Amino acid sequence: MTSRNRAVKTITPTPTPTTFFLPADDLRAAFQCAGTDQGRYYLCGVLVEGETLVALDGHQMLTVRLPGGHHVGSECFTQGWYGPLTPGATVVPERAAFILSCDSADKAFRARAGGKALWVYGDTTTGIMQFVINDGTGGAMTRVGVLEFEVIDGTYPDWRRLVAKGESGAASLCFNPVVLGKMVKAADVFCKGSGIRMTGGKSVSDPMRVEFAACDRLRGTLMPMKWMGA
Repeated sequence: MTSRNRAVKTITPTPTPTTFFLPADDLRAAFQCAGTDQGRYYLCGVLVEGETLVALDGHQMLTVRLPGGHHVGSECFTQGWYGPLTPGATVVPERAAFILSCDSADKAFRARAGGKALWVYGDTTTGIMQFVINDGTGGAMTRVGVLEFEVIDGTYPDWRRLVAKGESGAASLCFNPVVLGKMVKAADVFCKGSGIRMTGGKSVSDPMRVEFAACDRLRGTLMPMKWMGA
């Protein structure tokens, strides 16, 4: 998919059966964890389902709970729903969903919104989604970018079976991921993409030990942080 240049203009996103309206930052965040293996092509996109965006690649999964104010038309869905349950039905089944694929690295995802929210407004009949600045009042919005997309014709796995419950009773640990990222880059000097092992201390206030499969001469120590909540 490639972006298309369009003059900046004002548009009014219209909820229809073939359109969707989603927050751009939520979508771009989800794409960071989408798969790239074409052998499992159905993972090479983001699942848009109800109030949730889902991305997984077989090694990790990320879910994003949508903030509200979004829209997904009934004709966008390719799984979990194949038409009205009864004549005139408007209630969408909980697991109705579709797999959205686009170039999440495109500059349109980074459009300057001037402190306001950046959203995408797509139409499955055109394969085009427009990036608009949403000030929260509805009505006309400023378009700042355009990008092609496609809906992947495939069935996404039941991601709910993979959600970690975090109920083992083991102590949870909080640390700065930026620091871990630096350690991973150091290990990549010896062998890129190799595994790491992290071992906590006797309490949540103890440092965490980090070992690297890339080189047994490397040792890392992560200092714990206070969890400030999400």
